[in-house]
Amino acid sequence: MINEQDVWALHVVRVVCQSAGLVHQRKTKFLVPKKHYILLSDERAGELYALLFKAYFKEFSLAYGDRMPTLACIQHTIPYSVYRLGKIADRYRGIEELAHEILLPAVRKEVQEAISSSYLKMEWILGRRIIKPLEKFGLLECKRKQLKGYSEIEAVRKTELFDRFISCKW
Repeated sequence: MINEQDVWALHVVRVVCQSAGLVHQRKTKFLVPKKHYILLSDERAGELYALLFKAYFKEFSLAYGDRMPTLACIQHTIPYSVYRLGKIADRYRGIEELAHEILLPAVRKEVQEAISSSYLKMEWILGRRIIKPLEKFGLLECKRKQLKGYSEIEAVRKTELFDRFISCKW
């Protein structure tokens, strides 16, 4: 018998939707609360997208299931990282340089300390916690290099949607 966690992408979508309050479980079913039915219409797709985006980066744990150190500092400073990407990612930028560009110095230091005695790389954490989620939301494009049996992110740039969706108001 197959269960939800056997299809990891589906499981994550359900957890994020629950984090956003878009579904709740009643016995063996997941239901959409009446107050959110309106978000299911095509005219409200932007509101649904924004709600899912906020839930993903604020409520859902970016460390969920990735077997790397939790590093809550990355999640707590996501607005800064997204803001910086908006400023620097008009063209493809190498992932190696991004840590210095999109992470606050204290966050870089905390990540470096957490991974110093392991096999992990800063680029892997950035890719998993910031770059890939933004790519899945359609806000970043990635160039990848193919290795034996897997690929690694080589460079990123923002998409047209990025500037239409992300805005910083002071």
